Amino acid sequence: MVNSEPIPLKEMEPSRIISIDVFRGFLIPLMTFVNTTSYFDNTPLWLRHVNGIGLTITDLVAPFFIFAIGLTYKMVHYKNENLRTLDRVLRTLRRYLALFGMGMLSSLRFPGGVPTFNWDTLAYIGLAGCLTISVIEFSWKIRLIVVCLLSIGYQVVIELFIGDIIAMQIEGGLYGVASWTCMLILGTILAESISKKKFMNFLYFGLILLVTGIIMHFLFDKMGLIGVSRKWVSIPFVYVSIGLASCLYTLFWFIFDYKQLKFPVGILGRNPLFLFIMQGILTAFIVPLFPQTLHLAWIILIAVFNVLIVGVIGFILNIRKIYIRF
Repeated sequence: MVNSEPIPLKEMEPSRIISIDVFRGFLIPLMTFVNTTSYFDNTPLWLRHVNGIGLTITDLVAPFFIFAIGLTYKMVHYKNENLRTLDRVLRTLRRYLALFGMGMLSSLRFPGGVPTFNWDTLAYIGLAGCLTISVIEFSWKIRLIVVCLLSIGYQVVIELFIGDIIAMQIEGGLYGVASWTCMLILGTILAESISKKKFMNFLYFGLILLVTGIIMHFLFDKMGLIGVSRKWVSIPFVYVSIGLASCLYTLFWFIFDYKQLKFPVGILGRNPLFLFIMQGILTAFIVPLFPQTLHLAWIILIAVFNVLIVGVIGFILNIRKIYIRF
């Protein structure tokens, strides 16, 4: 059933979860690095997106980031306990529509003088965030059923009808939003373990997703269907990537919340969306200044340079206690 009353914040966010900041802070430099290296011809295959079936670390960065957004999606949605349900929904909708708009504008290109939009991760985050509003006030069980039905339906559609169309799109195009939405909803489901302080659920559920995705991949391969693939944003890709993200987050929780170790990269996680946008702008301006055939050593240096710039921006914002929210 729909929750007619907002969940008290003290139940949803009993204390700041340091591991969420560190997890997001870890993803920002990783995303900056792989976005920089992927532009050049001499980048190793394991640092590139797989153009077909398969998986590399570069393919995992965007799903991990969407998973991280899912961890705080419901907390942010219920941030003001005094708002009516409709007002909460509209506030969250405006937030993600703004992200979608920024994503589409940043992907605007003019090949041959004709304006075209190339979908990027920010646009997917925005549209997936808008669609997730429709289920966020339902229980986690209903959200899980929605994910299962939506992911299965999407896989059937790409196998029978639009597989060739999807293959020509960037990360699934408009159709692929279904899978990116599934990732975000899965993140909100796993986030229920935070309010209940059952952090090992991240490991258990993550392993279930991971194993399910791997089994589906090999079964689909034998059947001539699409296995793990970011290009098609397939079911196995969704389950494997979010399963890995959940398992990795368990490690971050164990180190930084349970063992209470300190690590400065968590500072970057306090302005995740702003730094995400900044790294995109930085990469778009700096990378084209160099030839695509650049030697690998120079590629690594440029990527590290970009990471350092984003890191410095994040540290300055934190020192000045500037936390930019969208």
